Amino acid sequence: MPAIDVLRGLAALAVMLFHSLNVIGSPASHPVLHPILFAIRHATGFGYLGVSVFFAISGWCIAQRARSAWVKGEPTSRFLLERALRIFPVYWCALLAAIGLRVAATFFNQHSLSQTVPAGPLATIGDILLIQPYLGTPAFLLVSWSLVYELGYYLVAGAALSARQRGVSTVWLMAAGFGLAVWSYFPHTSRALVILHYWPDFFAGMVAWQASRLPGRSKWILASLGLLALAALSRPGWTEPHRVTAIATAILMLVFARSTLRDTPISRAALGLGAMSYSLYLIHICAISPWNNLAQHYVSPGSLGFVGLWLIGLTLGLALGWALHRYCEAPIERWRRGLFTAKESPAFAAVAADVPENT
Repeated sequence: MPAIDVLRGLAALAVMLFHSLNVIGSPASHPVLHPILFAIRHATGFGYLGVSVFFAISGWCIAQRARSAWVKGEPTSRFLLERALRIFPVYWCALLAAIGLRVAATFFNQHSLSQTVPAGPLATIGDILLIQPYLGTPAFLLVSWSLVYELGYYLVAGAALSARQRGVSTVWLMAAGFGLAVWSYFPHTSRALVILHYWPDFFAGMVAWQASRLPGRSKWILASLGLLALAALSRPGWTEPHRVTAIATAILMLVFARSTLRDTPISRAALGLGAMSYSLYLIHICAISPWNNLAQHYVSPGSLGFVGLWLIGLTLGLALGWALHRYCEAPIERWRRGLFTAKESPAFAAVAADVPENT
């Protein structure tokens, strides 16, 4: 689905633009920001909502992946292992790269080497396993907080797959999904339930995917009822923009699910950005933040020259994201897909082909 790759690329770009300017020029650092950058910061101030775009896309894609696992009779443990290998190896590469860049940056700042690694054994475990919220430790890689929710969603999807394999119908599973969405709107103090905070964002994508498989008007009726119900449940406050963004993403995926892109330089660039979106999302801050900090020591953010330095910082972020994708993510993905490509027997293929599309 080209539309999903384009959405991924735009979401990663929005997050990168947000992080490139959300601190520079604030009253806490510099009261003056060049008008060009001030206008850009105002336009990209909601770039953090790109995370909700990622969550809704995950809801769509993992629902489809879980159905494929159910059709093939794939064990839940295999499904979860395959999902973990999608997240962790590339993340570990980004984590090591972030540590290396911080070590290199000590030559230009006042930080000690002890500040270039996670703060203690507990924090190290939290960063390696992506369980920082459960241990109460800070995240070394700033954006890794979202991966905690992503992994939580995989666990929920794995539980749904296990239930489906035991005969629980899709209707009951969707009802349970709505139940979790309702539950997530109530305050929770337990760290174990932290993964529910963004569950409705993922579930919006699941609703859209489920609706996309229905014929005719039924598709739009289910999508309208399901997404409107999620929107009605959104309480005012910090969660509302995230929910609206996730629902809008779900609608876009549903509308453009079957569309294709014309082969143009812009479409190729958009698809390329989408392909490297995970790597770019993970690593962009590691290039942009130290570069901007260094630049501010020599050039005022209120000068036109800083606009050029800011553009160089964006270029560095894109280059580092491309390098992580090219030399880490792409080889790892080839290995992972080869590892989990099933060699289907004729009997297995016949069983898979016999399952109705709307099951």
